[in-house]
Amino acid sequence: MIGAHNADRAAAGLPGLCANGQLAGFAQNWANQMAASQSLTHQNIGGLIGGTSFATMGENILSGPGDYTAAEMEVAWMNSPAHRANILNGAFTQVGVGIAFSSDGRVWVCVDFGG
Repeated sequence: MIGAHNADRAAAGLPGLCANGQLAGFAQNWANQMAASQSLTHQNIGGLIGGTSFATMGENILSGPGDYTAAEMEVAWMNSPAHRANILNGAFTQVGVGIAFSSDGRVWVCVDFGG
């Protein structure tokens, strides 16, 4: 997923995102929560940012069939103006990805960005 984001950022003349463990923890916890509740909702980024060194944060979420590839997810996000804006936001320098599967086999993805 990070590679897909960075390919689109490079095409737009932006530097790549670096993986961040804290963001990955937030993202994985939220992906697990979404999968357990089978509810596609954003977490409270405003509540998270205070416990980080980031000045800004953003989040992309997605749910789809269990065989949804990273490339297919990236296309879906890049075709959505708000999600595309997060991927191509030059203020974001770091990223964390969480992926979980619900009992019905659907994939739930959370990507948290920080800068």
